[in-house]
Amino acid sequence: MSLPDTPLFVKTHDFIVWLVRHTQRFAKNLRHSYTNRLESLAFDFEQSLLAANVCRGPDRARWLEVADGQLLGLAPPQFMPQSTPRQRPQAPN
Repeated sequence: MSLPDTPLFVKTHDFIVWLVRHTQRFAKNLRHSYTNRLESLAFDFEQSLLAANVCRGPDRARWLEVADGQLLGLAPPQFMPQSTPRQRPQAPN
């Protein structure tokens, strides 16, 4: 199965190639644990995007939610969304 040529798929594939090249340079004690985790998340993210691409409707939305969670697992802390306290709705006057 070939990857679609849309920017999302191309950039995801390019990111995975970049990630694999860079994780090979990690220290030996990190190479098997941290590297496996990062690479697995990246490949799972790409797989979820491809699954969403062939689905429609609620199934597509579910796959995209899964992909979003996987992408958050790859993001550095400064890019994580900040949770805000939930505001209580005001009663109408």
